[in-house]
Amino acid sequence: MLETWHRNFILSHPIKRTWKQLKSGYVLIEYNISNFNSLIESNRKYYKLNNNSLEFEGQFNTKVILYDLSDLAKMLINTGWEVIDVMNNIENPSPFNPNNNGLVIVSKSI
Repeated sequence: MLETWHRNFILSHPIKRTWKQLKSGYVLIEYNISNFNSLIESNRKYYKLNNNSLEFEGQFNTKVILYDLSDLAKMLINTGWEVIDVMNNIENPSPFNPNNNGLVIVSKSI
């Protein structure tokens, strides 16, 4: 099973920044999305909740290349896998909808 973001959705619905709650505090994720090469660069800043205030703990950067469904399916097939199912979310399985974020490809080795 492969789970990732759906490239076409992300490129048409770009995200600039988001906050996520963690067990120990929060993370601020700032994104730079390139339409040219489908590269997402993110800067993650971690904050610990301490006496009702946020205390900066550290940060790191990531770079991720996004692929669309046909690219990933071709890669799987070319490396000896058979695509069994495609959906947006493994927790709420339903047929893949390109207008939703998330891409889950279920496959098996042939």
